[in-house]
Amino acid sequence: MHVVQQHKQCLIRFNQQGGPGRAGGGCATTHPSARWPDARHLLRAVQRCADVCFFGPDPFPCARSEKGRPIDVRRTALTSAFGGACIGPCGHLWYSHLDKLAVLFGPEASARWLLGKIFLDSTLWNVFYMSAFFLWGEVVIDRGNLKTFAEQMQVC
Repeated sequence: MHVVQQHKQCLIRFNQQGGPGRAGGGCATTHPSARWPDARHLLRAVQRCADVCFFGPDPFPCARSEKGRPIDVRRTALTSAFGGACIGPCGHLWYSHLDKLAVLFGPEASARWLLGKIFLDSTLWNVFYMSAFFLWGEVVIDRGNLKTFAEQMQVC
C-alpha cells in the first residue's frame, strides 16, 4: 500500500474514533480542544501516522541490520551500557552546571551567555564525550587496548 494511502487511512480511523471520549465526533468543526480534550491522544495518533510515512509498515526499522546480517547483540548492549553508565550521569551533571559556568561569559540569558554555553559545550563536553566514546569502543567493545586507541586518535 502506498505511504500516502496508509497515512490517509490512519487519519480516517482516528477521525472515526472521534478522539478520546467522543463517539464519531473527530471531524467536528468545533475548536480542536473540544474535539480532543487530552492532546496526548492526538499526538500519539499523529506520531503513528508519521511512523508509517517515514518507515513504512515495518514498526521497528532500526531492528533490521544492513545487508541481512544478524544484529550484533553484544555490540548493541555494550554501546547502550556506555550511554547508561557514563554519558547519562556525566551528561546530567555537565548540563546541570553549564548555566552556572556560562555566567563567566556574561549575564544570564544574554547573547554572550548563550555563546559561552555553546563554546563550553563544544570545547569541553564534546571533547570528553567523543574521547570517552571512542575509548569505550576500542577497549571494551572491540577488545583492544590503550595503545591501539592512542594510535587511532593520532591526528595526521
